[in-house]
Amino acid sequence: MLSHKSLAVLCVVAAIGCSSDKNAAPTANDPNGSGGIVAGSLQVSAKAPTLSLKNQTEFKVGYLVVGQNVMTVASVPPCTNCAELKQGEAVSIPYASITGYSTGMPMARVIWWKWVPGARGLEVSGLTEVGVELK
Repeated sequence: MLSHKSLAVLCVVAAIGCSSDKNAAPTANDPNGSGGIVAGSLQVSAKAPTLSLKNQTEFKVGYLVVGQNVMTVASVPPCTNCAELKQGEAVSIPYASITGYSTGMPMARVIWWKWVPGARGLEVSGLTEVGVELK
């Protein structure tokens, strides 16, 4: 049975844990208080002549952008020369720089993954492929 002192300490610890606000306060420009970071997403958009990516995850991400008809191989990821974005970073990629792109190509594929801490350093997590219309 817990003593009165132990019970009091336990109640204080529980109250602090339940009442602490782990998120930033919402604002008009950031209604969920996340600072624009949404766990697990890479924002992908296209407007000629560039494809735009923004890392909205809590991790560094690796990515590869290819034309719609380019076959990718099992070495992705991790590839030794794939580009990376840190948390919150964005990049604009000219259509002409997309591997396998040809003028008038309607779609490209963005293959991306998160680099997460693991037992042997950073490890790949969540390989995702997104098709994007080249407008």
